[in-house]
Amino acid sequence: MTNDHNCRFCKVADPVHFGKADTFWDRPLLETKHFFVVPSLGPLVEGWLLIVTKEHHICMGSLDKAETIELKQLLDTTSSLVRSIYGPIAVFEHGPVESKLPVGCGVDHAHIHVVPVLDSLIEAASQWCDTKFVWDNVSGIEAVRTPYMRSQSYLYIHQDGFTPMLYDGIGIPSQLFRRAIAGSLGIADRYNWRENANESVIAKTIERITPALQQVSPEELIRYGGGVVDRAFDEATFRTID
Repeated sequence: MTNDHNCRFCKVADPVHFGKADTFWDRPLLETKHFFVVPSLGPLVEGWLLIVTKEHHICMGSLDKAETIELKQLLDTTSSLVRSIYGPIAVFEHGPVESKLPVGCGVDHAHIHVVPVLDSLIEAASQWCDTKFVWDNVSGIEAVRTPYMRSQSYLYIHQDGFTPMLYDGIGIPSQLFRRAIAGSLGIADRYNWRENANESVIAKTIERITPALQQVSPEELIRYGGGVVDRAFDEATFRTID
């Protein structure tokens, strides 16, 4: 396994210590061959989860075809889990193409957010940034491979009731979607996860989600790492690496 010993998520993924972290929010709730699911640190709402790569990737755009298929399936399961408890959700990624960029939010290890949310985050985000975003309709998370191959950072979002959207341009600030959510909740000054850990919200998330995890069979999660074919998958996206 490729990892960075200075990376928080690589430490979580270390097989020797997996599931044994001192901090309770770093103990995975779900696991597949290449990914794990943990509660987000600094959640602005209850039910906020992260899907994280076990290997040290900079963003989801750097995944190969099999890993992306696995991610799509885990996204489906995780989204359904959160939605069944909390209602409508948004899935989003701040996708840096290299480390130490503002878009990476200070966490240069690939992760994607699954968050209970009602308001349109694209509309809300426009109020917290001077950049005039031009969003493209895309098929799904596999589309983030394209900007990555062009060495371009990106934003990806798929919110219930909306088409998946991708922005691959300049001027992406740090924690944009967190700013949008915080603003819509009337707590704009509390968007920064580094300054507001919100441990009590994490604890409530774990308490409510843990019983529902019993409905996710081990066989189903094992299957995710087995190269299941998604017939709707865009083969052309991966023609450069096949």
